[in-house]
Amino acid sequence: MDPEVVADRFFSEYLGADLSRVAEGEPCLAVSPRRGRPEMGYGYTALVWMLLTRGRMAVSVHPAVEGLVADWLRHLRSPCAAPASEAMEKLARACNSQSDVPIPDRVRVGPESSVAVCGPSTLRTVHLQEVRRVLHWDLPALSRAGLYDDSLDASIEEGTCFMTLADGEPVSLSGTHRVPHMADEVSDLNIPGTLAAHRRKGHGSTCASATTRAVVELGRIGVWGSSPDNAASLATRRALGYSDYARGFKIIAQRNSRFWAESAE
Repeated sequence: MDPEVVADRFFSEYLGADLSRVAEGEPCLAVSPRRGRPEMGYGYTALVWMLLTRGRMAVSVHPAVEGLVADWLRHLRSPCAAPASEAMEKLARACNSQSDVPIPDRVRVGPESSVAVCGPSTLRTVHLQEVRRVLHWDLPALSRAGLYDDSLDASIEEGTCFMTLADGEPVSLSGTHRVPHMADEVSDLNIPGTLAAHRRKGHGSTCASATTRAVVELGRIGVWGSSPDNAASLATRRALGYSDYARGFKIIAQRNSRFWAESAE
């Protein structure tokens, strides 16, 4: 199982573009009705979703802004390179200034993401602290610690949620998000984090390692998205055997924007 091949298929579904057919150095623009709907696991609707991976660029757009984005792509200084923040802001302003489409929600540049993937051949186990699988009777203690929310319920149920302990109390937690497709092949890591007093002691890496091992044992790959500015998260990923796969850029609108959902049908 090649994690990058699986990831290509996984993100192709999100983008509405077959990444296996996207050539290096040639941006691919795909119109997708999914850009009018909030995606599972995300708190917003992506009007434009751009993914850069291995020299390829796929740009998934809402039909209402296809022409605008196509023109923006033609004026990028370096096709298939990461756009500068100024270029993304310019695109967001252009989307907001559309006069021929009644956009009720202001849109803005979303957070940039760095995506890494891990499979059985690259996984490195880290076990620096006491760790165990989270069970339902652990939820009160996790809630008191401020680590738990119900987005982890499915992960707890399937056995991919783990916590580390200090003096018998939970101090770090990791699990997985539900994904809208390819759930038998891909798990999206959900990392609530480590309590401040226990950071830099191996709790986070031990937790994430246990979660990733459970994912791999289920026959899936792990996908871990993080801010490119989160040095601790990036270092932990690398230590566990995750390899950089892609960078993501988005123009986002308010979640459940009724106009975008209706106009994409």
